[in-house]
Amino acid sequence: MRHATIFTKASLNKLMLPVLLASVVLLGSAGLKTNAFEAVWTFLTDPPIIYRGTVSGATPPCNCLNNATNLVNGQFFDTLTIESNTGEAWVITDSDRLYSISSPAPPMAPFVIGAGAQFTETVPGSGIYRLIVRHVDEVGFSVTVTNNLNESVSLSAACRYPNPQILGLNSEYCITSSAVTLQGTAGAGVAGNGTFLVNGAPATVFDPSIYPPGTQHTISYTFNAGSGTVNNPNDPACTATVTQTVNISNVPWPAGITFLNVPLNNQCSVVVTPSMTLSDLNAYPCQNDFYVVVFDVPGNPIGDTIGSEWVGFTLRAVTYSYNGLFEVESFLTFEDEVDPNITCPPPATTGVITRSRQTITNALSNTDATIPLSDFSCFRGQTNPAMGNHRYDLHTFTVSTANKYIFELKPQFGRGVGVLYQGAFNPAFPCMNVIDMGRDSMLFMIMSPDSMMRLTANLVPNQTYTLFTSSELPGATGPYFWNVYTNGTGALANLPVTTIRDTFDLVCNDTDSLFNNPRSLSITGSPIAVDNCQS
Repeated sequence: MRHATIFTKASLNKLMLPVLLASVVLLGSAGLKTNAFEAVWTFLTDPPIIYRGTVSGATPPCNCLNNATNLVNGQFFDTLTIESNTGEAWVITDSDRLYSISSPAPPMAPFVIGAGAQFTETVPGSGIYRLIVRHVDEVGFSVTVTNNLNESVSLSAACRYPNPQILGLNSEYCITSSAVTLQGTAGAGVAGNGTFLVNGAPATVFDPSIYPPGTQHTISYTFNAGSGTVNNPNDPACTATVTQTVNISNVPWPAGITFLNVPLNNQCSVVVTPSMTLSDLNAYPCQNDFYVVVFDVPGNPIGDTIGSEWVGFTLRAVTYSYNGLFEVESFLTFEDEVDPNITCPPPATTGVITRSRQTITNALSNTDATIPLSDFSCFRGQTNPAMGNHRYDLHTFTVSTANKYIFELKPQFGRGVGVLYQGAFNPAFPCMNVIDMGRDSMLFMIMSPDSMMRLTANLVPNQTYTLFTSSELPGATGPYFWNVYTNGTGALANLPVTTIRDTFDLVCNDTDSLFNNPRSLSITGSPIAVDNCQS
């Protein structure tokens, strides 16, 4: 209620108010006694005020309806009070998220209070006007109310329900699962008390092993945050409940594997896990319910980590569930399957062998036939010859024995081009009947401009072959020779055979004959192997 103030002549000496002086002048003009020392009555009023509750200046709590059905729709009620002069009409002119006290409980939507809603004077002559409202969890409300004298007051407030959470509880357990201590929170620093119900009964733990497989259970957590503090998000009010459904799996527990070979890892040890000792564990929803204990030969438990000292032994192991309902026996034989540590000899770039050799000696000259190699796709892809005409020679031959033959071209005119054909060479179709073709490898190209090129082919008797020799650069001339080798018996007809101790460069084509061939150790050297689990 707004308050009147009475001024006497004793107080007039202390007040310097224009309104008081104006009152004296008006009284004099009306013919009334205007002695400033006589008592004069006037009223100065405080502005209207609005507040929550029924007592001005108090801090009312959040008034819970405790009707939340989820974490956002809980409701509060509040009494909104305006103090002013009596006989005024106070009407809401603006509001946001303000709802009628007659609204239904959640989950139904509340009824909105909009512009035009009136405050009612509690007792005629009191100057106290009130309206009881509802507002919703966390979002709060705001309202502006205006009277018939165009005076306005505004108010906003927000209260919050706690947001309880169940912590660390899975949606599915098995009868092999251990009991779970129920834990919950309503947020860091939120004061209050929380309680759990399992299927409606108070509980502090949930024990899956006591329930039949295939059943479903409801765990609820209720948090009572007390009265709370308005506009303080860290001090909610009221009681809120959250629920979680937990299923007990009906998948049968896994069977044990009776006999098992277990290899050690690169560190010469192994941790024996339930995934090793149980079959179909991947299909079981509760794979972490189990652990393994291995026993030594006398029967003493030695844990689940096995070292190299047990390689070759067969030990008994038992897989248990942590809740003690499951136990299965296995027998494990431990093996060292880790590759030994190998020290390789220095890299070999050349080899020395004793073998038979034949040599074809000739030269490219200005009188030799020519061919534009770059006009034919097989030469562009394999030999990459330059544009222009290239001189070439042909050597036709047969072999005495079926075998693998190696042809090495060593030109004196730069890089050479060599092609081996089955049958005759046709200059109109030089890409037909090609057995092998090539150009100097990049290694030899870097080492020398006049370098070696190698062809390899499996040849048979009674078949004519043609060896084509040319140059990478058009028009190049000069001597060259081919060295021809076999991996055993066999030779080109009509060429002398020489037995030599030959040093040769290793190229990529040699890998097939060197790998996994004990005879190649004399060329490459022998590695040194050490068992990595030697004690």
